[in-house]
Amino acid sequence: MSTSGKYLVIFKPDTPDHVLEKAAKDVEAKASFQAHEALDYIEADGEVSAYAKSKGIGK
Repeated sequence: MSTSGKYLVIFKPDTPDHVLEKAAKDVEAKASFQAHEALDYIEADGEVSAYAKSKGIGK
C-alpha cells in the first residue's frame, strides 16, 4: 500500500490518447479508476533514491 496514497497507473505504450484522457478525467471526477485492457500495471508511488560512484573512466 502506498504511504502517500498516490499510485502510478501505467498504460501500454500504444494506448491511444483518447483512452488516456478519459482515464484521467474519470479519476478526477470520481476519485476512482476502472481497469482497461490498455492498462499495463499499477504500482504505489514512493520515494526513490540512487547511489552512484564515479570510476574515473576516460580521464
